[in-house]
Amino acid sequence: MFVSINNLVVPEAQAAEVGRRFDQVKGHLIDAPGFSCLRLLRPHTEGKRWLVYTEWESATDYDKWKSSALFQRMHPDLQHPGHAGGGHPGAHGGFAIEAEVVTYDVAVRLER
Repeated sequence: MFVSINNLVVPEAQAAEVGRRFDQVKGHLIDAPGFSCLRLLRPHTEGKRWLVYTEWESATDYDKWKSSALFQRMHPDLQHPGHAGGGHPGAHGGFAIEAEVVTYDVAVRLER
């Protein structure tokens, strides 16, 4: 099992829009090979840091998704020339979001 966590700094004024847009795109991700789950985690207390948690069968599946046409359609902001990654300038309808992706192999898993 492989996990990707995207840390998003979402301006308060854009919080509802981010939630709405993730709700719209989740159906596109469900059929990606090796995809297991998506969770959009909103801060419970004050704060701007949201987490996008995804699980994949393997790092290879995740890497294939990142190279796919689906990923390109879901992240058009990352295709702009001069964009070095690590954020979404102008993304999501023109508002900026800072982002950092961290990936993990699952060492222990406990589920109910």
